Amino acid sequence: MPDAYERLVVEAEHRGHKEKLYSGVSAYLARVRDFIGSGRCWIDGAMTHRADDSAATRLVIYPNSWSDLGRLSEVRQLEILSLLSLSDVIVGAPDPYYVEDLHPLGGVIKAFLARPDQEEFWTKACTGDGTSAAGRGFVEVSW
Repeated sequence: MPDAYERLVVEAEHRGHKEKLYSGVSAYLARVRDFIGSGRCWIDGAMTHRADDSAATRLVIYPNSWSDLGRLSEVRQLEILSLLSLSDVIVGAPDPYYVEDLHPLGGVIKAFLARPDQEEFWTKACTGDGTSAAGRGFVEVSW
């Protein structure tokens, strides 16, 4: 991530905001590595674009080995869900209520676990129309 820091934070227009985002993304990816031994992550959104403070950073995580995830204990599989964006959530306590979308770090990050066959979908989502020529793009980091 040092190269990403240089390009996305040091050279950024809103450096203070980008510093906060970078810290959150770095801590988040450190936690992801606790579950996923090796993989790559596409970083898109507020971290890579000129955006206001209300924009979220999207992370698309591609594990190198899906079988590693399948070998996690049931408890660990539930723990990894807390790192991902969830839709249509019903919270049961203290009183039941419905949450349309739930994202890590209070919504600053929108995180998704992607299968290899979803790469075309996520490329289009992260670049606007499927090509970086649209002026948008993403940063890829590997571990």
